[in-house]
Amino acid sequence: MKRFVFPIVLLSLLLPATAHATRTVTSPYVEKGSLKLKSKTGITHDDERESRDGAVQQKFAIEYGFTDRFSLEAEGNIDNLGDDNNTDVTALELKAKGLFTEKGKYWLDAGARLTYETALTDDPDSMELKFILAKDTEKFRHIANFIATREVGEDSSDETEGGFSWSSRYKWLPEFEPGFEMYNNFGSLSDRPDFEDQDHSIGPVAYGKLGPIKYEAGYLAGFTENAVDGHFKLILEYGIKF
Repeated sequence: MKRFVFPIVLLSLLLPATAHATRTVTSPYVEKGSLKLKSKTGITHDDERESRDGAVQQKFAIEYGFTDRFSLEAEGNIDNLGDDNNTDVTALELKAKGLFTEKGKYWLDAGARLTYETALTDDPDSMELKFILAKDTEKFRHIANFIATREVGEDSSDETEGGFSWSSRYKWLPEFEPGFEMYNNFGSLSDRPDFEDQDHSIGPVAYGKLGPIKYEAGYLAGFTENAVDGHFKLILEYGIKF
C-alpha cells in the first residue's frame, strides 16, 4: 500500500497553488488528540467566463481535536483566477467545531461549525455557521450541512446567504469508498435570486485511506447557469496522534 502514498503526496505538491472555493462537506466527528494536516485543492473550468476557466484555490489547514467533541482548525487560502497570473494569499480562517451528541447514541449525529474568515484583500471579513447532521453505519455514511454566511466589519453587506451540501459514501474498502456530493448556494435569503442565478453542482467523489494519507477526490458538474461547468477537488489529510 505504501506505493500509493508517494504519488498522492507528490500530486498535491505539484498542483498549481495559483479561484473558486474548494468544496468540502464538513463532518461533525472529532478525533481526540489528533493533529491533522490538510491540503485542499479546487480547480474549475468554465467555457463562458475566463476568470473561472482554470481558476485554482489551494488551502492549507491544521486541525486539533481537544476532546472527542471539540476541535479548532486554522486555514490559509491561496487563490488565482483563470485570467490572472497573480497568486495571492487571500484569507485566513479560524474554525471551531463541536459534536453535540455522542456518536451513534441517537438515530442522527448532530454538530456545528463556526468559521471566521479574515480577508487579506479589499473584501470584508465574513462569518459562516454550519449546522451538521450525519448518519454513520457499518456500510454507509451520509452527511448534510445547512449553511448561513454573512459579511462582517467595514464595507460589509447586510445580506445573509444560505447554502446546503450533502455527501453519501459506500464503505466498500478502506482504500476506496465511492460516493457523491452535492452543493447548493441559494444566495441571499432575504432576496433570493432566480434558480439559474444560484450555484448548484453535483458529482462523484471517492474517499479512502492509503497508508497514512486520507483522501477525497471528485468532479462536480454545475447544473445552473451561474455555476461553473466543472469543479475538480482533491483533499489530502495526514493525522498525527498524541
